[in-house]
This record gives sequence, structure tokens and C-alpha cells, in this order.
Amino acid sequence: MEVNQLREILLAAFRLLTFSHSLFNPLIPTNPLLALVQHPDLSIRTLAIEVLSISLGFGDSARTKWIERHVGGPDDEIIGPWEGKMVDYGVLLLLESRRVKDAKTAVRQRQYFRRRTGRHLSPSDLGPHTGEICGILFPRFNTSNSIPPHLVMTETTRMNLRNIASLVVAEKPILLQSVPGAGKTFLIDEIAKLFGRFEGTSA
Repeated sequence: MEVNQLREILLAAFRLLTFSHSLFNPLIPTNPLLALVQHPDLSIRTLAIEVLSISLGFGDSARTKWIERHVGGPDDEIIGPWEGKMVDYGVLLLLESRRVKDAKTAVRQRQYFRRRTGRHLSPSDLGPHTGEICGILFPRFNTSNSIPPHLVMTETTRMNLRNIASLVVAEKPILLQSVPGAGKTFLIDEIAKLFGRFEGTSA
């Protein structure tokens, strides 16, 4: 495999694990990562160790020892491409943290519910294992459980869906509170259909 392609795959694995360890760790094999710790490219070694650290739950001390043993000390530069520019992979965690912060700021500044004149994403754009709810992308592991929702997409409904979907993807707790009969159960059932996790019957 080409070095640049391998680097992109490792960086993607690192980002997925950082996003959700419980969701993506079962998909990350350990043995190939251990082999990559001996790769000639030091940025590949660094990424492999970072992915292993998250996957296996290394503490900071163990992670540092692995990097010093297989890559170099804190004063050694590990230069490699990242996001279209050359950076020191010794500060990868800082760069990634800044990238995520900038991305979140950009998302907050967007107006998702204004009238759009451009092309909209369709299911064929995303593929069977990726879903989208009001601008929130999520992994869809059950592609066979596809029941169309019956929501009327008002602006309030879209905002509620986006807020709930973002919390589900972030694996944060959700509390819905309202008077009886307001539609809490219906809303959760419809969101479960969108996620492909609905276990009831389609009425």
C-alpha cells in the first residue's frame, strides 16, 4: 500500500476512535498496527502508536514510552503531511484538537435551515452505512432495518431532530420532558427509524 494512502487510513482510524471508542474500536485490528510500529516512515509509526494507545487504553506514560522507543524523544521532529501541509507529528494531538474546535465553530456558524439553492446530499452519496439527519452524519450498522419515518418536517421538527441526533452521535444522555401526549414517544420512534434502530412495527 502507498505510504500516503496508509497515512490517511491511520489518520481516519485515529479520528474515528477519538470520536467514539465504543462504536469503532471493534472495527480496528491490533496486529497490523503492531506491525506498523516498525514502518520506515516515522509519521506512520507515530499514527500507529496513537491509534494503539486509544484502542488498547494506554496511559500517557505507556504512550510516551512507546513513542520514545519506536519514534524518538520529545526534541526529535517527525515531519509528515497533514491536511495538505507539512507538520511535526509530535504535536499531532494539539493539531487534531484545534481542527475539531475549528470544525465545531464552522458548524455553529452555518445556517442549516435556510433555503438552499445547491445540490442536496442523497442516500446514494452517503452509501448504505452512513446516514444523515438534518446535517448530522452517523454510522448505520443495520442496513436491513429501513422503515420510513412519518414526520412532518417543520422548522421546529428539524431543529429538534438535529439537536437529538447530535447528542446520540456524541453518546450523551438525553432527557425529554413535556406534558403527556405531546409526542415524546412518537419522536423517539421516528428518530430510531432514521437511525435504522427501530424495533417496533411499522404502522
